[in-house]
This record gives sequence, structure tokens and C-alpha cells, in this order.
Amino acid sequence: MQQVVILGRQKRINESVKVKIPLKSLTIIHQDQSLLAEMSKLEKFIKTELNVKTIEYSTKEEQYVVLSAKPNLPVLGKKLGKEMGAFKALIEKLSSADVLKIENGGKVTLNGVDFDASEVLVQRNTKPGTQAVTNKFVTIDLDCKLDQELVDEGLAREIVNRIQKSRKDSNFNVSDRIEVTIHTTENLARIFNKYQSYISGETLMVKGTVSEGPLVNPMAHEIDEETFTLSLRRA
Repeated sequence: MQQVVILGRQKRINESVKVKIPLKSLTIIHQDQSLLAEMSKLEKFIKTELNVKTIEYSTKEEQYVVLSAKPNLPVLGKKLGKEMGAFKALIEKLSSADVLKIENGGKVTLNGVDFDASEVLVQRNTKPGTQAVTNKFVTIDLDCKLDQELVDEGLAREIVNRIQKSRKDSNFNVSDRIEVTIHTTENLARIFNKYQSYISGETLMVKGTVSEGPLVNPMAHEIDEETFTLSLRRA
């Protein structure tokens, strides 16, 4: 599970997609079905950590990853001597099944000589056309394609974050119902109105209003370099 989260965060960084923006789907790929079944018990945590809506599971690693091998030259040079060249070619032609066997701690035999993971270096490359990232533990495919709905939802979560911070700074009780008035950009005002139900459920807001003019003594925040000011009062 930790490796899935590490790979997911790495993928977001590579694609320049902030964690605050929800993503549609994550596929966890491993050849061991029982491991995937155990992983599914932690699905709620993974969804929260990587901010994804759905998680799928697959044992079809070959659809996402290409396995290849090359000789560990410093080790095999001593073992094979002048036969190194011939065995190098054989190792580089190993099938994915044989490479996987080595990766899992097994051995393969070539022309009567056994080779193990200390002698053969396994390389894992993701297939073009996928959104996969992989390491020796697990592979994931994280859909990083964004649409306006996902971007808006991410901003709605940021609005919730700012309201919650303002609640805390105002020393409100956890159970206090509040009325919120905001003065902000047209874009954030649109999202505030669009996600009123969600914002209310997260912040105990019973009334939300967008003010056309500046507020008196507002609490000032920024959301993605857009100004977001608000005032709160107990309902």
C-alpha cells in the first residue's frame, strides 16, 4: 500500500497535477490476486491519500509493463570470462516469464549455466499509451487527465479548507452552524455557488452569500493566486 501511494504521488508530480485536484481512476496491477484482495481492504485510505474517485485491480501486468534483462557485468565477467559475450546475448533475449521468475527470486538456466537475481539485472519499462508507473513491488496506472469538473471540485475543496481555517481562527465550536459571506473572483464565486451543498456539509454552513462589494474586516486568503475573502458569523 505504501508503494502504491509513493508511485501515485510520483505520477502526480511528473504530470504536474496537484494532490488537491481529484482524479477519476487508479488501477493497481500485480500478478498476485491474493495481494490485490488484501490491498482492496485499504482502498478507502488509498483513495484519500491519492485523491482518486475509483480504484480498480488487475493481474494483467503485461498490458502495462515490459520486462527485460541485462547481465550484471561486474559479477558475470568473473563467472563467465571470455564466454561473457555469448551469454550476454542470451540474457538480453530472455522472455518476460523468465525475467519475472528471476525478479521473484528464482533462477533460469541458459546452456547449462544457472543465473539468479544477483547476476541478471531486471528492467521494468511502462508501455506507451498507458499512464503506468512501476517499481519492483507493484505497478499502478493513474489517470491524470483533467476536465473542468475535476478542476472545479479541487477548488471547492480549497474553499472548504479556507472556511475551516477561518472557523478555527475565529474560535468557533466544532458544532457551531455558521453563515458565510464571501467576496472573491468570478471563478471562485461560481464554484462557491455550484458546490454549496458540499461546502455546507463539510463546514456546517447554513447560509452562503456572495457579496458584490468588499467586506468589512474580512479574513483574507488566496486560492491558486486568486483572492478569496470571507466573513463568518454563528447562525
